[in-house]
Amino acid sequence: MDWSIDWARRAKNVSFCLQQLQSFPLKLSELPSCRARSPLQSPACARATGSLPPEPVSSGKGAAILFSSPTRSGCSGRGRRPSLAMPGKPDPAVYPEAPSRTPVPNPQSSIGNPLDVVQKIFNYTVDAPVTALREWVERNRAKHKTYYYHQVFRRVPDYTECLEEDYLCFFEAEVQWKRDKKVDEEIVKIMQQRLRTCKIEEGENFEEKCQPQLEQLKAATKAYQDRYGDLGAYGNARTCLMKQKQRMLAERKAKAAAAHMEA
Repeated sequence: MDWSIDWARRAKNVSFCLQQLQSFPLKLSELPSCRARSPLQSPACARATGSLPPEPVSSGKGAAILFSSPTRSGCSGRGRRPSLAMPGKPDPAVYPEAPSRTPVPNPQSSIGNPLDVVQKIFNYTVDAPVTALREWVERNRAKHKTYYYHQVFRRVPDYTECLEEDYLCFFEAEVQWKRDKKVDEEIVKIMQQRLRTCKIEEGENFEEKCQPQLEQLKAATKAYQDRYGDLGAYGNARTCLMKQKQRMLAERKAKAAAAHMEA
């Protein structure tokens, strides 16, 4: 009698599988095995054998209720949960599609930027006329080039070489002395500018790095002071000559005193 009950149970399972196949158009590979040793091993197997009704599953919209089909795991007694099928294409009304490209913002507005207006006014009132004038000047200079050279003056006899009552020689020597004084002043200024630039470039290490510029400035300043120092605002070639004469006499006296002390 046991074999007849077993065959009846198997026939019941086969009929249930055929009913599920008619109600759910599944593929043949997705049909459950429906071989349960006991209908009490799992809820899925119990529903497959007809002991329990099929489990209702909501579709998410609240309008229709579907019944889940037996899982692919079958009624082998392992107790796996039934797998839910993933939804297809989402509803475009609920989940709108993202744009394929990011839209470019349009910065234009009805009110213009005042900085653009100010810049245009400056360009048309200041920049454009000045640029046109500069281009016109450069075109004219390109046609008529002018070359500048340092004027080289002819050296005239010094004050010591002039004869008595030769006032023209005195005048030329005086002008030449003033010109030489201006040249020596510019030399001292150039040395000062070189030392100042070196201090800015070297920073805290200028005392070590700027020794050549410092020595040149000291030599130029000493030479300028020996020749033009203590002449006052009304110094001329004659007073400078007298100063040089007094300096030469003082140097001779110092040498003679030093030789006398050594002897």
